[in-house]
Amino acid sequence: MPELPEVETTKRQLSKLLADQPKLVAAEFFRKDLREPIPIKQIKNLIGQNILQIRRRAKYLIFEFPKVNLLSHLGMTGSWQAHDTSVAYVTAKHDHVVLKFSSGVRLVYADPRRFGYLGLAEEKKLSNLGIEPLGADFDGNYLWAGTRESSSSIKAWIMDQSRVVGVGNIYASEALFRCGIRPSKRASSLSLAKCQTLVEQIKLILEEAIAFGGSSVSDFRHTDGHGGNFQSRHLVYDREGEVCRQCSAKIRRVVIAGRSTFYCPRCQS
Repeated sequence: MPELPEVETTKRQLSKLLADQPKLVAAEFFRKDLREPIPIKQIKNLIGQNILQIRRRAKYLIFEFPKVNLLSHLGMTGSWQAHDTSVAYVTAKHDHVVLKFSSGVRLVYADPRRFGYLGLAEEKKLSNLGIEPLGADFDGNYLWAGTRESSSSIKAWIMDQSRVVGVGNIYASEALFRCGIRPSKRASSLSLAKCQTLVEQIKLILEEAIAFGGSSVSDFRHTDGHGGNFQSRHLVYDREGEVCRQCSAKIRRVVIAGRSTFYCPRCQS
């Protein structure tokens, strides 16, 4: 599913397309709901307003308008596709929402599994989110202090959205491999030095993934329809049974907190 690098990539691409703050001139809906009902009437009330900017908070995209903000979550298989309104557009099977702007940009939200969200930016959806992993607040001291009395595994801890947002399954697995930490290791057993190293690697891997346009392991696509390229650099994620590129042991898969988790039994302890 789209994680922070994929959402950040989408945010940056949309921001470029809408940099001149064009006016929303039309909104079309081909279904009434995604994960939750779509507030169609309220969204159509935004027609005639200029979009000010697009921000990201955790895995949410926030489309800012003068009075009301639109909130989008890509769920497991969602993506925003951009088209030129001067070119004829034929609705595809999984296209659910179309937003047209005065600049000639047509944004199409596609979502095969329909687990995404599109609605007004409600405070309750953002209020319980943890800190951003790329921000200065997320450091070794924060991770160390937060795990002292935790009974969870370190992978479950760094994927807890109330503690730190957006790391996601792919990048948690990859960062833990780079640090030599087994995903099932008790979070409270990590030393301060290990916490500092893990935070550094989480930041590095997220930045690298953003630079490569994210990972396209399922349906994620850029606004131009192309996929990301970071999946070619995965060292453990989705490589069960394959040879570790560091030591030649076979990559294993376990389930932690309901998610498939990949690790090297020799490199990670």
